[in-house]
Amino acid sequence: MNKKILTIMTALVLALAVAMPVMADETVKYAKVEDCTKSDSYDQTAPKVTPDGSETAKTTLTYSEASLKIVTEDKGQGRPAGYSWLGFTVKMPSGYTKYKLTYNGKTEEKDVSGESFDEYVGVSPKKLEEATKAGNEYLEYNLDYEWVKTDNGSESVHQTILIRIKLSGVTLKDEQNKEVWNNDIYEEAKPVPETNKKPAATTNKKKEKDNTPGTGVENVYAVAGLVAVVTLAGAVVLNKRK
Repeated sequence: MNKKILTIMTALVLALAVAMPVMADETVKYAKVEDCTKSDSYDQTAPKVTPDGSETAKTTLTYSEASLKIVTEDKGQGRPAGYSWLGFTVKMPSGYTKYKLTYNGKTEEKDVSGESFDEYVGVSPKKLEEATKAGNEYLEYNLDYEWVKTDNGSESVHQTILIRIKLSGVTLKDEQNKEVWNNDIYEEAKPVPETNKKPAATTNKKKEKDNTPGTGVENVYAVAGLVAVVTLAGAVVLNKRK
């Protein structure tokens, strides 16, 4: 009996020893995301960036207190003139060399030769204004990545990267170094709450006096007063109809 139990325990230990490396290999790993905004897109000081959830299924980079400026010419890497470009470096999860990116309803597929690549999102006065008028606190870019293993095309993992720019903490200068976005412009663009809206103006037209004998308001009250004096019953009837 003891020999049988020992045999079972030995077999169980061996099974666990074999399974443990496999379980470690199957642990899901996600890409590491870091800011890589270039100096041509900010004024003197790099924007403040707060990372959240790097190497997890959802990674967020929040930009605040940013002094941005619009690039004056095509800088390559998908950064044309007319925008300030916030960049982030994506370090591919181990074993994955291909990805599919879905953004704004469109999907693109790329093979990555190295271990990492850079992505950029554009910031313009129009985009900042539209997000503010919509009542949002941030201008957001939500990018959905699917990491794919080339040695096993059916194996993939999804990761969402959310880029958020705080609307109230951003200044943006155009090609002439003029501020086209700041806190004052932000406050003016914000939607007015329903409780603070002024009521619609009313017209105060004076009522024209009706001079036609026997039909004016004054004549009606005179008649009513006369009836009230003449009979008490008439007064009761009038009170009930007011």
